[in-house]
Amino acid sequence: MKYAVKVSEIVNAFSQEPLETGQMDMFYCNGTMEYRTDDKYNSPVVDIFEGCQSTGECTAFLLSGHRGCGKSTELNKMSERLTEKGYPVKIINCGKDLDLFNIEYFDLFIIMGIVLLEIVEESGFKIKNEILDNIIGFWDSSTEIPVYQKIKKVSGRTGILANKKDSLTNILDIFTGIKTDLKFSEEIRKEYHKKIAICFSEWVQMLGDISDEITKQADGRRPVVIFDGLDGLGPENAKALFYNHAAVLSCMKFHVIYTFPLTLLYDKGFMSVENYFKIKILPFIKTRTVEDVPFRDGINIIYKIIEKRADLSLFELSVLEKLAWYTGGSLKDLFYVINIHQQKEQCVGIVKPFQKKMPAMHWKN
Repeated sequence: MKYAVKVSEIVNAFSQEPLETGQMDMFYCNGTMEYRTDDKYNSPVVDIFEGCQSTGECTAFLLSGHRGCGKSTELNKMSERLTEKGYPVKIINCGKDLDLFNIEYFDLFIIMGIVLLEIVEESGFKIKNEILDNIIGFWDSSTEIPVYQKIKKVSGRTGILANKKDSLTNILDIFTGIKTDLKFSEEIRKEYHKKIAICFSEWVQMLGDISDEITKQADGRRPVVIFDGLDGLGPENAKALFYNHAAVLSCMKFHVIYTFPLTLLYDKGFMSVENYFKIKILPFIKTRTVEDVPFRDGINIIYKIIEKRADLSLFELSVLEKLAWYTGGSLKDLFYVINIHQQKEQCVGIVKPFQKKMPAMHWKN
């Protein structure tokens, strides 16, 4: 992404994709929470950030909010801050890494194992040979899945890796295949699920063992695993995942954050879930008051967000005011509208068509 100084650069600057960790310094706008929660000291993201630094029991969070409110960007920013403080963090993009239309809780637990081992490798940590042998042995006995043959080639007849130095690399190589199967192969995925279902407690114990090794070598800092994109689940899939498996999803030996569909917070069955998680909601930036008049401070912070990405002289400010009002604080919708009309107009004043459709607006002090 590149800062826009010309109209032709606006499409690139206003991508609807969340900001990534390497983009924060240039494009992230601080100070939005006050205009989301009406209190600059009240931030659901800061609450999660502080909870992930707890040395007590591990916490499972549900982060909810409307699609497009900025959850992914805020999670990426938080992960950057945690990493700077020495915490091992991994974000799973569930929309890309998993099949959200057929997701089951088994998928999440397999992915947990993968990302914990990736943390070990990326951090340069060591892991006990006994734990690695247990992981290989766990999947080595699953003769009905294709990865079994690959494990046999790596581990030999005993199921124990011969070359301890390369064992972690070999396991991650095997898991790459498992990860692909989870998303693209329904029949093979069922075999993985059978294995996890039969030996679930054994697998959870291995996840705990890996987490303990990471925590020791990270000077007591527990790993943080973030499942982003689960708020995109349909209601029935989300209920099947969270309502039926809240206890196991919340009992890990590392901090875990799940994004969660906002509508289910108001579902009558949600009471069975809320005791297992800490619930946090990220609101839209407020653009209007309860009296349905423009909220100037909120619209001004949206100006600052736009100014982080492009020269404001490219826009007609009166039109931006209308866009901030009519998109209701949804940054994703705002960026979409800016891009759509930039492509149509290809000129300064990119959203002029809105001036004919929207009434004149008069700010109230």
